[in-house]
Amino acid sequence: MNERYLQYLTSPEWKTKSKAVRERCNNICERCHRYVVDEVHHVTYQCIFNATLEDLQGLYTPCHRFLHGNSGIDPLQPSIHVKVSYKVIEYWDIKEVALALSSHPPRGCCGFY
Repeated sequence: MNERYLQYLTSPEWKTKSKAVRERCNNICERCHRYVVDEVHHVTYQCIFNATLEDLQGLYTPCHRFLHGNSGIDPLQPSIHVKVSYKVIEYWDIKEVALALSSHPPRGCCGFY
């Protein structure tokens, strides 16, 4: 990120817009509609320093990461399970877990967990 953009993200103008977006969506992610908004995302970067509220979206961190291509896990997929706890967000694809378990089943008494 460039210096001007970083300064903008700490400006009173950005804080006002960010607060307005969170209020608009009742602080619930506007993509998955399941989790609390962690970040405000620019839908388009065309008018980055003059973004209207319609150009902004309140997002849960895993949704934001997915939209930017920083994660291959899409929280909207039904197989994705999310665990949110104090300062930790874990998410995984249950299909991958099932595949791993079928390849290497856990050993226990009588084959049960």
